[in-house]
Amino acid sequence: MLGKEIAVRASPLLEAQKINKKGMIKIEVNGELLFELKSKQDWVNRVPRILPDKTRGTEQWVWVDKNGNIFECGSDFMAAEKSETYPCKVYRLQNVAGVVYPAR
Repeated sequence: MLGKEIAVRASPLLEAQKINKKGMIKIEVNGELLFELKSKQDWVNRVPRILPDKTRGTEQWVWVDKNGNIFECGSDFMAAEKSETYPCKVYRLQNVAGVVYPAR
């Protein structure tokens, strides 16, 4: 279809979200802040000793830098130091059942 322009509109959902240069969007989840790490050395010195007991078998934690990126392995702690994206905040994620059937 040469010579014809096609108008393409983003869906209202995409229009409302800010997409960064890498095609990523910010998401929101509910969680409880467990602790914060100020550096890679802080991670070396305090983890795993600082890790709390899990409150449920399938509980998940997410480790997040100041830009909203997650830590998955040791190289992430080194990269965060190099790119100056500490602190690393560690959250216990809220599951749906925990909202519907809270612990008593």
